[in-house]
Amino acid sequence: MASAVSATRDTASIALFNRGHAGHVFEEVRRSGTKVVIKK
Repeated sequence: MASAVSATRDTASIALFNRGHAGHVFEEVRRSGTKVVIKK
């Protein structure tokens, strides 16, 4: 189950970028080292 939680935590919707939250996503990448951006 831990891998499912990790996969959810390591993803971000492209909508965040489209709404002007790219800086927040990049801050999370700087902290965690990984983020997968997906289109839903």
